[in-house]
Amino acid sequence: PKRWCELMNFCFAKIFIIYAIMASCGYYVYGDKVHVLVTQDLIKYPGGIAPKFVTALILVGSYCKISPLMVVLGDTTESMVGIQESPWMQRLYRTAFFTAIAVAAYALREDVDLLEALTGAIATSMTALIVPALSYTIIQGAHLCLGGKRDIMTLLGLAVAVALSIVLIFGNCIELYNRFSGNGKE
Repeated sequence: PKRWCELMNFCFAKIFIIYAIMASCGYYVYGDKVHVLVTQDLIKYPGGIAPKFVTALILVGSYCKISPLMVVLGDTTESMVGIQESPWMQRLYRTAFFTAIAVAAYALREDVDLLEALTGAIATSMTALIVPALSYTIIQGAHLCLGGKRDIMTLLGLAVAVALSIVLIFGNCIELYNRFSGNGKE
């Protein structure tokens, strides 16, 4: 707990560096033809075992995201609907929710890269940006006096996390819309 901020800063710095390197390399090699998921391009060129292995890890990661995403979205919406005290209703609700996601995934099977980016944006923004920033703000809420530099930076961090999440999700939704309307790049 005392070194929590250091740990979070270290982890986010690492994540930022990895994503920045992948984005830069993808754009450098493929230019404007780069796909939403750079690994989709890596399989075609240069090919080989390494990109296939990375893609397999991404698929495993996608599979592992389903359960936490279902829990976060399920818990949040179950309390809104008022079924948090009924285990059978929760199971039925989550089954219906999962079925809807599976149907959407099947309908978007030709656009798996975009679906992966959209679910990744939602899961990442919830688990890596919004929830930690909001939780930290709530925990520190009694200590925030909105006068100190640290308090302003905390609230600014929360605002940036929410803004980045909205931009990520909005961008993916626009790309999905463009593909379905025929305006997207092939």
